[in-house]
Amino acid sequence: LLADDDTLFRKATRRVLESHGHVVDEVADMVAALALLETNIYDLMVATVDMPGNEELALLRSSLVPVLVVTSAPSIEGAVAALRGAAVDYLTKPFASAQLLECVEAGIARGRALRVLDEAEQHLRERLDLLTVLRTALQVSGAGQPREQVALPLGLDDRLSQREKEVLAAFRATPRVSVVAKQLYISPHTVKNHLKAIFRKLGVNSQTELIAKLEQMRGEL
Repeated sequence: LLADDDTLFRKATRRVLESHGHVVDEVADMVAALALLETNIYDLMVATVDMPGNEELALLRSSLVPVLVVTSAPSIEGAVAALRGAAVDYLTKPFASAQLLECVEAGIARGRALRVLDEAEQHLRERLDLLTVLRTALQVSGAGQPREQVALPLGLDDRLSQREKEVLAAFRATPRVSVVAKQLYISPHTVKNHLKAIFRKLGVNSQTELIAKLEQMRGEL
């Protein structure tokens, strides 16, 4: 996914990438980028930090795929903030085609590896869920029994997937990524990805805002 408000840059970059066998979707603003991320699976996103609506690196907080950040106004602070998010690299315009392709290949490889890991974790989770069902049916006590979770405010059913609700309930009980990962038998990376999706769907930008949002929803109901 190529997200940049500079039409000439987008077209030129797309030609380079497609000439090397890549399939590219392109958008000119953050709203369109987020819409495609909701409905499509990408190996990598190439996005500019200078794009309107992305001044606070919203795409990096919202993206569940690796991001190659490009900018025409580089800064140390911007580079550090990008690389602390979903960014796999940081390029300053203009850059050579060979440099772009090298970064894209590395980013794609990382994205595919992360997706394989997530699929393996999902498969493991399904097996653990099956064991939990069997333990309950046989009335056998043990470590695989379901944990009691903190109830969530009403009104979330239409916004979040079942897995996201599990992560959110566990996070609300103990707001630590490592603890949630251990309780749900998934990796901290997967927990962070689910939290990013939850942030986007609930319109918050941090764990603190998320907790405050939940308390607000409880108070309104």
